[in-house]
Amino acid sequence: MKKGICIGCLSGLAASPAQALSLEEQFQLARKAGFDGIEPRGTVDPDEAKRLRALADQFGLDLPSIMGGIQWQKPLSSPDHGVRQESMDNVKASIECAKIMGADVVLVIPGVVNNVDTNYQQCWDRTIGALQELAPFAEEHRVYIGLENVWNKFLHSPREFASFIDAVGSPYVQMYFDVGNHRIFGYPEQWIQMLGQRIKKVHFKDFNESTRTFTNLLEGDVDWKKVMEAFRSVGYDDYVTAELGIYKSCPEQAIYDHSARMDRIIAGKW
Repeated sequence: MKKGICIGCLSGLAASPAQALSLEEQFQLARKAGFDGIEPRGTVDPDEAKRLRALADQFGLDLPSIMGGIQWQKPLSSPDHGVRQESMDNVKASIECAKIMGADVVLVIPGVVNNVDTNYQQCWDRTIGALQELAPFAEEHRVYIGLENVWNKFLHSPREFASFIDAVGSPYVQMYFDVGNHRIFGYPEQWIQMLGQRIKKVHFKDFNESTRTFTNLLEGDVDWKKVMEAFRSVGYDDYVTAELGIYKSCPEQAIYDHSARMDRIIAGKW
């Protein structure tokens, strides 16, 4: 496995915007801390994508995946056709930028259920329709759409998530699995075993079940030994990317600590 870190972990290190690290400094810090890659935020600007690719090359880093764009604000499950189209256009532009950056996955939210205009069945039907339209474009660019459960009140079990992906019916629409996000629904290792090779990329964070809050790695209720055994059992050997917070004091130290804890988890040193 290779270790990645979300760029938000790096850009959020400063106490104020005036003290923020430059992009170059963020990439340099990731490399010094032992990460193999950085996951940028979603972009639809080809020039920005080229700049990020150049920085990654400069510091010997991969850009294995990119965050999604506007799918919270403008979900693929919207009842408004114009909103759905805008969301799909955003996914397409993100895929084009991912291709420029050398990323092979774009993280996308698979619809949002609410009690106003999108019930569960509507979310299922509209989002599958949108993804089936997007799938040929993703395949043409050889970039996967990675669906992530982000507490969007949808797809609450591994069997259901697998059935949803299978219903879309494209090898280019798969899962972006967040270990911490799934602890609230049950046990991440069971999700991994059931989703299997549908998992294309992975986020690492921990979760405290009693406080229902995310925590740094090895500080929550995720059973990392079982999680890693599950990943090995399904043959997952791609990127695991940290999506974690920083410390109030010495924030840069958090980046080194995240890297070291990921090393321990991946190596299976308990």
